[in-house]
Amino acid sequence: MIARVDGEEWGRGPSGEMLWTFEDVIAHVSASETLRPGEFIGSGAVGNGCGLEHLRFLEPGDVATLEVERIGTPRNRVLAPACPPNAARPPRRTASTCAGIWWSRGGSNP
Repeated sequence: MIARVDGEEWGRGPSGEMLWTFEDVIAHVSASETLRPGEFIGSGAVGNGCGLEHLRFLEPGDVATLEVERIGTPRNRVLAPACPPNAARPPRRTASTCAGIWWSRGGSNP
């Protein structure tokens, strides 16, 4: 697997080293809720860690891709959170927002 942000490689590692297969993760999640097209399921860091460990964070407008053998390369553009009209937005490159999370629209949408 290769994780990229705006074409720059952020992590690499073999899917064979995952503790749970994608099939297992999907089966576990779908046992208690309905999965819909475009939903995002996080399964952990790829290879050499995640952005937090490297002090790198996604920003609105970034395009994140995860190339996975036998699955393909889904791409997602990161969107700004929907904040209340008078909520202060945090400075760029921080891990939190007014809503507490950066939202990503599912599916291929470069």
